[in-house]
Amino acid sequence: MLIPALKDTERETSMKIIIATILVLGLPVLAAAQLQTDLAPDTVVAVIDGEPIRLSEVTAAVLALDGKRLFSLNQQLHAVREQALNGLIGERLLAREAKNAGMTIEDYVEALPVERVDEKEVELMLAGAMQRNNAIHPDKLRELIREHLRDQKRQAARRRQIEQLKLEHKRAGKPIVMNLEPPRVKVPVTDTDPSRGAGPVEIIEFSDFQCPYCQKAQPMIRELLAKYEGKVRLVWKDFPLPNHQHAIPAAIAARCAGDQGRFWEYHDVLFDNQQALTAADLRKHAGTAGVELSRFDACIESGKYREVVADAAAGNGEHLVEVTPTFLVNGRVIQGAVPLYEIAAVVDQELDN
Repeated sequence: MLIPALKDTERETSMKIIIATILVLGLPVLAAAQLQTDLAPDTVVAVIDGEPIRLSEVTAAVLALDGKRLFSLNQQLHAVREQALNGLIGERLLAREAKNAGMTIEDYVEALPVERVDEKEVELMLAGAMQRNNAIHPDKLRELIREHLRDQKRQAARRRQIEQLKLEHKRAGKPIVMNLEPPRVKVPVTDTDPSRGAGPVEIIEFSDFQCPYCQKAQPMIRELLAKYEGKVRLVWKDFPLPNHQHAIPAAIAARCAGDQGRFWEYHDVLFDNQQALTAADLRKHAGTAGVELSRFDACIESGKYREVVADAAAGNGEHLVEVTPTFLVNGRVIQGAVPLYEIAAVVDQELDN
């Protein structure tokens, strides 16, 4: 929804009304908004027959009944806090720079270089808006769109400046330390889990060879490993989904290829040929990956990895993993075939801490 641009006097009046409303009506609401997570674990939340029930008992009960939901809520809370913290850090950096320049923050931000509004983008948005609602005159709507895009570009300039100031801090040997600890999942990693790369950041990938989103994530993973070579270790965890009939046989075949040190080669061939995962296809792919076929056949026929993969399919679902792919970056959960920048931002945070 586009919000009409307000004149300075209108903005000032609106802010006064909002502030007055908060002062008159909002105090109880603000007080009630205190985070319940700030309560101490031994806080008594109920009493029955003279016996207290403490918050720690409630938390334990929630974990037993719905641990995944509690973890998800903690993730949401962390995301809100992190966003607020980044906002505070940004404001302090801008305030410092403005003070050094002898300016107010408003004047300092106003002086930042801002990209010009592309009139082609304005016309494109106008065409779409007119299709949905032609009640507003095109000239009026065009100006509203133009102001909307100007605001976006001003905010983008502000964000770029904050990131530049953070980078300058880091280069000066004064990196900004953030101690807001995110929720993490602890998953055991054994020598039998295929892995590649090495470094202080461990990324566990829960994946399924038949999952289209897992296939979609592979280019991002390759870019990530190249970008952070020597800094990241990738660990594979089988998580074949029950609705994928070829996922378990493919996982078993990949393990058999791994017996010959060719797991990752086979892994790549499987994702490159995801529509061909029958038993005959799996054997063909083994040859393509450089696997010695007689040993591969013997491994498949022995059923050596049948229980291993079945156990993984059952057990990994207990690690708060519900979708494929799921990535744990030093225990921090990222779900889906996310773009490189999203997971790289988390890796950078882990490397800085």
